[in-house]
Amino acid sequence: MADPGERRAELGEALDVAVAEARAFLSRLDDDPVQPAGSEDAAVALHGQLPEEGAGAPAAVGQLASLGHALGTRSAGPRFFHFVVGGVTPAALAADWLTSSFDQNAGAWVGSPFASRLESICVTA
Repeated sequence: MADPGERRAELGEALDVAVAEARAFLSRLDDDPVQPAGSEDAAVALHGQLPEEGAGAPAAVGQLASLGHALGTRSAGPRFFHFVVGGVTPAALAADWLTSSFDQNAGAWVGSPFASRLESICVTA
């Protein structure tokens, strides 16, 4: 397996794909069905075989987006009444992307005092 650090040059293109796909997905929430037809059977049919060689981050993000568009439950949409999972507000989505980018471990103070402190604030709020 290649060192993931060797593919840092793909970051901009991968994020551009993610932004475009997220915008497309979220722009259709009001009109798309909560559960796309056939998505349960299609999800069951997914298999875990990964290729020996990757196609790169932009291609992987694009493939994930394609699957999400076809199979993902529209839980942030206006007709989803099942579980309380939150909503995709602009602030929540942007903060989640930053959280993933910062990649902090809040499990122990020594791992990230910043993340640990934010976690304790959220738990006691």
